[in-house]
Amino acid sequence: EAWPVRAKVWRFLAEAAMRIAQGRFDEALSVAEAGLVFARSNGLVYPMAFLTRYTIIAELALGRLDNALRRSREEIDAECRWRGRALEFTLGTHAEVLTRQGRGAEARLALAEFFEASRRSGWHRFGQCGSAYVELAFHEQRHSSAATLLGYARAAGWGTDQRRRCAELLAELETVLDAETLDRLLARGEALDEEAVCALTL
Repeated sequence: EAWPVRAKVWRFLAEAAMRIAQGRFDEALSVAEAGLVFARSNGLVYPMAFLTRYTIIAELALGRLDNALRRSREEIDAECRWRGRALEFTLGTHAEVLTRQGRGAEARLALAEFFEASRRSGWHRFGQCGSAYVELAFHEQRHSSAATLLGYARAAGWGTDQRRRCAELLAELETVLDAETLDRLLARGEALDEEAVCALTL
């Protein structure tokens, strides 16, 4: 109770992240939602974006795609109101949701917006959405591109949720590409720079 308000809100973030890492998504969702209530009641706008990302990660893991999409759209609207544009990782999260739903045209637009925001910020969080790049290519049946992008995403190594999704995408690619080809494309992807990833994704 004696902790400063900002320390308390970051504790919610840390606990939600830990629950996600443990694969305890119902608990992660509950903690992140409690953190959102706390942050909102104390006027802490910036942490709300991070907490919303954790709720979306949990919703995706639980198969609640419509909820994840609603949350991502609401967060984009909120950030546009308080800072004039959405944070880059919010844009990336939105693109992840769209690719997971197979909404290719919308996902392409969202990824293009995320890529531009990433350029402006020096690619700071570009790797955190690597599975979305793979997913778009896979849904479009560009399997060689998907495998190459998976090589990049696995090398970027952002977070347990990304690693978990990459493992699932690898299993899907193993059904359409032979092992030698897949290994070669994965190795190629590890050497890609950010601009090459953008070009190959889109």
